[in-house]
Amino acid sequence: MKPLLAMLVLSFVACGSTQRDDALEVTYYYLQYCRVCDANRAQLSQLPQELHGAVSVRTVHNLAPEAKETAKAQGWNSHGLVIAQGRRIVYAAADHRANTYDAHVALRELLNLPLDCR
Repeated sequence: MKPLLAMLVLSFVACGSTQRDDALEVTYYYLQYCRVCDANRAQLSQLPQELHGAVSVRTVHNLAPEAKETAKAQGWNSHGLVIAQGRRIVYAAADHRANTYDAHVALRELLNLPLDCR
């Protein structure tokens, strides 16, 4: 049984991330019980459908270890938004300066799509 488990772990590690190098991922690190963050999360959740699956969206509570590390690395006070293309960060906004309109514009530019009338 142990050799089988070792094979599974090894194959998982060898395969690495399934995210493509050019895949766009929006990660929003949010504050719980914040109306602004709740509104941003609701709007961001619509992006995959609106952009026909060209982007994925994740939300992470700002107290999660990943969020704390990102906030420290980006110089944020507590939370924010990151758009990554593969492993490269192509857009970041801190705290409540992170908004869905700016993220939407950045994504449309990255995808070479025309901007809408908002």
